[in-house]
Amino acid sequence: MKNIKKKLPYIIVFSPIVIIVIIILLNQPKSTEVPNVVGMTVEQVERIANEANWKLSVKDSKGRDIQDKQAVVISQLWKAGDTLTEDSIFMVYVQEDEDIENIETVI
Repeated sequence: MKNIKKKLPYIIVFSPIVIIVIIILLNQPKSTEVPNVVGMTVEQVERIANEANWKLSVKDSKGRDIQDKQAVVISQLWKAGDTLTEDSIFMVYVQEDEDIENIETVI
């Protein structure tokens, strides 16, 4: 009984600290490794982004927002193997049909 009385002040002081540390650790956002999505359609990349809870941003080569779900990704901002936490922005770039037509016209 005397032994517990000696430890009681330590228990009272450190218990809230331990609880706070546990709460902080449990509330850390989940990290997910970035896959290589080059060559995939925007629709396929959307599924990956939704599973990881990322916000997907799709741009064309001129920086315009793209809504075409069948557009093919030609590059990505984050390299494969990087890790992103939940609510991160995952940006990919697609080649627009008009860009391909313009290239063919120039050639």
